[in-house]
Order: sequence, then C-alpha cells, then structure tokens
Amino acid sequence: MPFIAIANASAYAAEFGLIARELLPRPPAPPSAITVATRKSSINADLANFDSVKISEGLENVVLCNLGVQEAALPLPLEATWKENYQYIIDAFVAAMPNVKIYLVKPWGRELETNVNTLAGWIDDLIAANPATCFAGHDERSWVKGVDDGATMTYDGLHYSAAGMVECAAQWKTILGY
Repeated sequence: MPFIAIANASAYAAEFGLIARELLPRPPAPPSAITVATRKSSINADLANFDSVKISEGLENVVLCNLGVQEAALPLPLEATWKENYQYIIDAFVAAMPNVKIYLVKPWGRELETNVNTLAGWIDDLIAANPATCFAGHDERSWVKGVDDGATMTYDGLHYSAAGMVECAAQWKTILGY
C-alpha cells in the first residue's frame, strides 16, 4: 500500500522513512515523507512540496499524519485556529487526491500530558468532522509513554528510538489491517 507520511518535524519525516521499511519491506511504490506544520504561515510553503511527492493516480492514497506534538511543547494556540489549520491540510490532500484516507495520530511527549490530551480531543473532533476521509491513527499516549514514561520508545521523550520505530510500524500494521 503506497502512502504519504506527514509530520511537523524533520526528525519525524526521517523516522517515517525508516518505519516504512519495516511497514512495507517491498512497497509497490516508494513511500514519501514531507514535513508540514500546523501553522498557516508554514503550511503553504510546506504543501508546495506536495506535488513532488504525490502518489501516482490509480493507486490507493493513504496519508499517515503525525502532527501536534510541536504545538504541545508550546502554549497551545486557540482551539479554533489549530483546527482550522489542520483542516486546511486535510482539505489540501483531499483536493489533490479525492479518495484519500488520512490517518491522524494522537501525539505524546514527555511532560506534555495536559496539552497532548487536549490535542487528542481536537483530533477526535477533526475525525468526526471528516468521516469519509479521516480515521484514527495510533495513539502515542499509550504505546510511546508505556510504563517507563517513554524511555524505551523515545531517545529524548519526544522522538522515536529504534525500538519506537519498530513499534510504530507495528501500530500502523494493525491500523491499516495487515
């Protein structure tokens, strides 16, 4: 299953490439990773790269979307603003690929519990508002945090460790049905 992975940090985009090898040992088309932000000031520039990574027509179009943890590390923007910006990203993918399936991750980061829980609710709202397009991805608040506050699954409380990348691929395999 070819897919596009988007994240709001270059480290995550690089991690998706490694995860893709675990997730799709012999992908029919190479997965693409682009970095985007959930701030409108950055989105247009980030999405300008989209045409160069768009999946070929005729293939199933899947977007694995891991956004929000960067905002969780800062004072959160207004709920309406954050949702509007994320919806802008969703709409851009739908415009480019009308049959796209977008899976939204609920992020986690060490010492960011309150903000990531808030974002999880906002992500649920986006999924509910886009039932034909958006679906629940994995929830990092459970598997990344684990019982050791992310020590196994991250190398810094935020970015996946080698074990975290393997587990992330396992999470995606379950969600995507294989």
